[in-house]
Amino acid sequence: MKLLLIVLAAALVASFVSLAFILRSGGGTMAVQFLGYTNNTAGQLQGAFLITNRGTCDMEIGVLPFQIQTGTSWKSSDRHLYFVVTSVDAHDSTVLLRPAPSESVTWRLPVSYWSQKTHTIRYRLNKLLNRLHLIDGDHHFCPTVVSPPVHPKPLRPQDGAYHASGAGPLLRIVSCDL
Repeated sequence: MKLLLIVLAAALVASFVSLAFILRSGGGTMAVQFLGYTNNTAGQLQGAFLITNRGTCDMEIGVLPFQIQTGTSWKSSDRHLYFVVTSVDAHDSTVLLRPAPSESVTWRLPVSYWSQKTHTIRYRLNKLLNRLHLIDGDHHFCPTVVSPPVHPKPLRPQDGAYHASGAGPLLRIVSCDL
């Protein structure tokens, strides 16, 4: 009987380790870089972020609410739900425009990512945990990267625009207008 309990416990631990590995894997690494500030057509200040997929497979990304620095910690500005979900091809980049906070605060942008290989498992587990009220939102079990801290003032207030440097390929721009 004791041997059976040890085998069952080992099988349970192995199942959880396998599930965690499946949920965390996906063949990609992402990077988020702040490019600068720009204004949309309505004149609203936006942060421009370069999101780069350094991995070998296409990745889906989910942009979470920006985080505000309070002392030495970071606090989410809203509930943990994605504002925009889009994809970034392997070894490719996209520029994301996100409205800046209206207050004069230091902020950063978190971006979760996943591959289609693990999407179904992650979605079903998220749905179950949300129904059981064990989690709040839809970014759990996804690796998340954050931009470096963004200071409240535009670096070049005279024009407020970011400029891509170098002669690279044109980047797709995704807007998060609310």
